[in-house]
Formats: sequence, C-alpha cells, structure tokens
Amino acid sequence: MFYICFMTSPDFSAQSSPSWIRRWRYVIILPLVWLLTGGLAWQGYAWWNEPQGNRLSDEISPYLQLHAHNPVDWYPWGPEAIDRARREHKPIFLSIGYSTCYWCHVMERKVFSNPDIAAVMNEHFINIKVDREERPDLDEVYMTATQLMTQGGGWPNSVFLTPDLEPFYAGTYFPPEDLPGRPGFPRILDAMNTAWQDRRDYVTAHAGKVPQAIQALQRDLFVSVDSIAVDGKIIDISLERLNTRYDAQNGGFGGAPKFPPAMRLELLLFEYRRTGDEKHLAMVTHTLDVMMHSGVYDHIGGGFHRYATDSKWRIPHFEKMLYNQADLARVYLLAYVMTQNNVYRLVAEDILSYVVREMIGEDGAFFSAMDSETDAIEGQYYLWTEEEIHDVLEAKADLFFRTFSLAPMPEGEGAVVYMSRSLDETASEVGIATDKLRQDVQAMKARFLTVRAKRKKPLVDTKVLTAWNGHMIDTFAYAALVTGKTAYRDIAIRAADFLLTHLRDSEGTLRRLYLDGQTKHDGFQEDYAYLIRGLTRLYRTTDDRRWLTEARTLTDRMLDIFWDGDHGGFYFTDDQEKLIVRTKNPYDGARPSGNAMAAHALLELSRYTEQPMYRERARQLFKGFAGQMKENSGRFTFMMSAVHDYLYYQDLQTGRIQTGMQMANLESSMDLLRTQTPKISALNSGAKKIKASLSTSPVSSLTDGVIDATLAVHVDADWHLNANPASMRDLIPTSVTFNSDVPIEVISVTYPEGKEVRFAFADQPLSVYEGELVIRARLRIKAKTIPDGTQIHAVITYQACSDEVCLAPDELIMSGALR
Repeated sequence: MFYICFMTSPDFSAQSSPSWIRRWRYVIILPLVWLLTGGLAWQGYAWWNEPQGNRLSDEISPYLQLHAHNPVDWYPWGPEAIDRARREHKPIFLSIGYSTCYWCHVMERKVFSNPDIAAVMNEHFINIKVDREERPDLDEVYMTATQLMTQGGGWPNSVFLTPDLEPFYAGTYFPPEDLPGRPGFPRILDAMNTAWQDRRDYVTAHAGKVPQAIQALQRDLFVSVDSIAVDGKIIDISLERLNTRYDAQNGGFGGAPKFPPAMRLELLLFEYRRTGDEKHLAMVTHTLDVMMHSGVYDHIGGGFHRYATDSKWRIPHFEKMLYNQADLARVYLLAYVMTQNNVYRLVAEDILSYVVREMIGEDGAFFSAMDSETDAIEGQYYLWTEEEIHDVLEAKADLFFRTFSLAPMPEGEGAVVYMSRSLDETASEVGIATDKLRQDVQAMKARFLTVRAKRKKPLVDTKVLTAWNGHMIDTFAYAALVTGKTAYRDIAIRAADFLLTHLRDSEGTLRRLYLDGQTKHDGFQEDYAYLIRGLTRLYRTTDDRRWLTEARTLTDRMLDIFWDGDHGGFYFTDDQEKLIVRTKNPYDGARPSGNAMAAHALLELSRYTEQPMYRERARQLFKGFAGQMKENSGRFTFMMSAVHDYLYYQDLQTGRIQTGMQMANLESSMDLLRTQTPKISALNSGAKKIKASLSTSPVSSLTDGVIDATLAVHVDADWHLNANPASMRDLIPTSVTFNSDVPIEVISVTYPEGKEVRFAFADQPLSVYEGELVIRARLRIKAKTIPDGTQIHAVITYQACSDEVCLAPDELIMSGALR
C-alpha cells in the first residue's frame, strides 16, 4: 500500500483533524489498494510554451487568474461546470487554494501547466478551480470532507466529486510524477477514472456517506446529555488548557509549526485585568517578546509573516496576511494598555505602517495578502547574506551584528534577520542609551528598506474582502482610540466608507469581494460580523452615530439571513445556493469564527444602543454552543473572550472592568444559559499510538532552583515517531514543551538519538523512535516558594507513522505534581 494522504508538512498540510472529525473517518475512507492498483505509466512531458486562456481568464480573483493560461480546461465554480458534469456523467476534480499558498503555486507550475497531465484531466474530468478566500463556504465544506477522509488537510485541497458534488477521494498536494511511496497526480487521475468507470455504484455509495457524516457533525454541536451553564467555570476550563499547553521555553502554545496566538493572548489579557494573576500576564509578555524578536517579524519592513516552521520562531513561512496584521497589531496595543510598556505600542505601530505602505489601495480599501515567494523561491525578497549587510551598512554593520542575528534557511542561500536579545540588553553591552540604539536601528532599517525596494516584490493579492477589511477597520479604529492619532481614525473611516459604498448593493446586501471595479458573491455571515465589529469600534472612536446606525442596520440583516431560530447561532451561508451541507461553524481557525465575531459585535451593539435584544441574541448563541465550548475549549478561544466580555465587561481603551445596563440581573440570566453535552466518543484506545509518564527530581534536592524532568515514552508496536531532528523537512519532529503553575525556565531538553530505518516510501533511511525512549529536561523553578500540589505540565508534539501511513500530528499532555 502507498504512503499517502496523511503525510503532513507545515506548508501544505496545515489542517490536522480534531477528534470530532477523526471518529467518522473509518466510515467514509475508500480502500486505497484497488483505487491505486494498475496505475498509469507516466513517461514525462513537453512544456506548453504558449497556452491559450481558459475560462478563468474572465474571473477577477488573482488566484484564479494565475491558472487562466493552464492547459487545463478549468471552470470556476458554478452551474455551467456542474450541469456539464451531470449531462456527461463525469466526475469533478475540485482544486481549492489561495494566492499566497506556496504549495498551490508549486502544483500550478509542475502539474497544471503540464499539457500531458492536463489532457488526461480534460478528457475524463470536469475541472473546477476555487479561491478559498472568495468562496470560504466551499472551502469549509470540502476541507471538512478532506479531514474526514484523510485525518488531515491543507491547501491546495484536491477533491474528486460525483456530479452530485459528493466527495469520494481527497488529498492535498500531488507531485507530477511518482515519488518513493507517494503516487504522482497522473497515477491518481488514472485510479480515479478507473474507479469511476468500473465501480461507479460503489464509489457513489461511499461518496454519499460524506455529506451524512458532515451533517452528523453539525448535529453533534447540539446533541447533549447534560446541562452546562456558561459561567466563569467554562472560561476556567479554557484558561487551564492554555496554561497546560504553554511553551515556557519558546513562548506560544505547543510545538512547531508556531502560529502567532493572538486570540489566546487576548483572552489571557482579559483574565489578567480581571484577576491580577501575574501568571496570565507572564505568558502574554513572554510570547509577545519572543515574537517581536523572532524571524516571523519582518524587522526591515514591519508586519508579521504567517507562522514559524520551527519551535524557536526563527524561520518563517513568508506570506503576509492582512488578518494577521489586524490581530497582532490589536493584541500588542492591548498589551500596551495593560502594561504601559511602550515597546508594544511601537511594534503595533510598525505593523500598521507596513499595512499603510504595502496593503492599502488608492481608494482606501485594504488588500488581502502578500505572497511568500519571488520567482518560485520562498522568502527570497526577505533574505540577506552577511556580505549584503556589510555592503548596505558599511561602518554600521558591526552594530547591526551586535543587535541582530541571522538564521540560515534550511535550503538555498540567504538568512532570516532576527534578534536573540532585547534592545535594552544590547544597549547595555554596547554602552549607549536604549533610545539612541533604537534611533540607530531605525536608520539601518531605512537603508535596508531602500535596497530591498529595488528587489522584485512578491505578488500582492489586491482583492478586497469585506470580512478582512472589517477586521482591519476595527484595528485602525482601536489604534486611534489607544494612541490618540487621528491618522489611524481617518484610515479606518476611509475604508469603512469604501465598503459601505462599493460592497453593499441597493437592497442593503453586502458583497464578498471587490477587485478592479467589480464585486462578486453575496456576503457570508462572517462578512457581516467582521464589518459590524469594525463599525461599532469606529463609533466608539469617533462618537459619530452614523457608524452605529450602519452597524445596527447590518446586524438586523445578518440576523434575518443567517440566524438559526431553532438552536441559536449563525449559519455561514444564506439558503440560496444549495451545497451538500449548510454549515454553522463556531470554531476558530487562522481567524476568529464568524459566530464568535458576531457574539462580540452583538454585545458591543447592546451596550452602545442600550437595546437588550442584541445581548439576548448573544446569550442564545452561547447557549447553542455551550456543550462544545466545554468539550473543545481550545477551538473556541475568541468565543470564550466574548463570554468573558458578557460576564466581566472591560473597557479595552483603559482596561477597566465596568458594570452597567449590560450586567443587570446577571445571575438570573446566567441561570438560563443551559445546554447539553454532545455525545462525542473518543477514538479506540490505540489511536494515540504512544503512552508516556512524567517524573521530576524531588524538590528537596533543588540546587539553584534546578530540577530534572524525565519523560518515559512507549511507542506502540509497528509504529514509530519521527526523531528530533527529523530526517526530512516535511516530517514533524517529536518535541516537548513545558510549563508549570509557578514560573519556570526551561534550561535544556535532550532528545535521544534516533534509529536509522529504511522504509519503502523513502529513498533514504529515516531517523525514528521505536519502542521505548526517554526525553530529559532541566528546568529552573523561579518561584521563591512552591505551594503544595504545584504541577509541572509537559506537551509532547509528535507524528505517529507505520510502514504504510502517517497519522495527523497529535499531542499528548501530561501533568505531574512537584514532590
């Protein structure tokens, strides 16, 4: 059997499947043996030099335009393609991606630009290309299907559908030819065509189970056995999970890849302000400090890259997303409000300066993203060599290298600029004032920026998305509120004016997308929720009731179109276009869910209008998702922040906890917030594939506060884990993070050497862990006293593989009392 579908890379498989997905996977996975038996003998191809434009030439999405000259007979999603599939009884190949997706670009260059592969696609399939940012509804449905069938997912999302739009096979990136253990796309195409021609009834029957499984998952959001009150206890569950998963060594939560956790940090800041618990603040400030010194932060041009590929935050995945800039600027501003640490304000304003310089159009609306690659080289625009730095800075180069460090890229030339220590520490060593060093650094950055501006820039996706623009309007309005700078207010006003003028039709319906004078698609629920939140913040900033009136009008329309009157909460789509499932997703992803954003907006609107009906809608929304919030708190962080706001309203300009109309009769209203726990069964006991125990040296033997922690790990028979370091970039290394109920410092973590083993799917031996292994760490307890019952928490991040398959990356969380 081939090693297929479950191999996970931080680039093209960024979506691992949660437990509520995994439990359905055995129901709908098609046997891969007969699908991939007797595959195509593919001999190579000649590149097509002057292809003609296909149907995507008429699309406005930059991502679809990138495929407009492929030899593939692409269709956009719509009746023309679907009707043809049904008329000709052909299966559909659906490819979903986005403009800044690295592996989407690779598949476009190596697979979809190949005329021999395209000829097979055109003969046997109806081929549909979708921009996930333009059609997030399709992305949500078919990514859920991919997760069900493969335990993982990512982009490009490659799905084979029946003419009735039901998925029967899915994967992510497929190479242009067979690789060791990984079938190439020609073999996949041949297998799918053979299955469709020879066993169509079987394929169709299995495909029909996928919508049933997705519908069951939607029902499970509300199926219950107990009543659960949405009160402070449900927030405590979420906070405890954050505390357990916190990486005390590197900041953030869990191992690599490291995504900036803005939503989690906001929740911790809210709770810190309410309770004064320094533990919550320490997790926030440590993470913010690490991120602003890291390679994920663009020290030359400002702004943050999407995530780090390593646990130390040094090597980023270089795309820059508008929503990341909105989230991170806001959380740094909030941290400034809470701590009065001016460095956080400077970082936030540096982010906003980047957005103003690179991501605002002449009309005032915000662009979506900046790509990660230039001329097919990841990060090329952002990388520097020592020689280049000396050429740019000349005599100032020595100061640069005392202030910054370089992290070499794993492949190719150049390195990422990062800071291994703070400016205060460098200034002290150099013997100058921190403010003087900051001025010198700004001057150096300006020289670098001038040189970098001469390089070929990555692609900027200039489409204007309503939801993402609403998110950034919120951030600029908040920045004006916090800093008092009217320029930020004016930027937010101009963007809001543009959206309300150009992305709302004559009947008051929002549109999803604007580009080059054209709009496309009616807005989704998240478009309303994000824009409403931006408008309510703009009202707070300007005291202009126009923005409050607009927010209220849009809120009433959102409730009319998307509200679920039976269970509470919002559907993602209206009910006009019939997809295989109408979803109602409350879970956070890279951005807050539309339901969570709506909850925040409803609470703010209730306060500003003094209309309790909006608060009541928020209460009903919480009621609908309460069971899932308790069971899967880690996926509800932004909604937890809304619950926090509901219970303990805090003014985010001053950080003060306030009371008023919105807190009246709180106790009695909370008694009504009841729902039931969904029946979500765990996987079989062997699903984790590992067991582990945590032990520490006795507290009585402390020397300089140092203790030894030992993790004894057992790997199930016939399974292995990737060693640390892993043998290949696309493999997830086994790693451990630590935290405690008291402040700790992780001095070192020592991993055992892996065993070199040959597998059929790899052309070189891989370093793996099998059987028994021991991971050792040295930790320093930084508390003066250690209360009884103090816990040490360890999180093992790993990927379990057999000879045939790799499961999605997983975590095992352990806690043990210091003794």
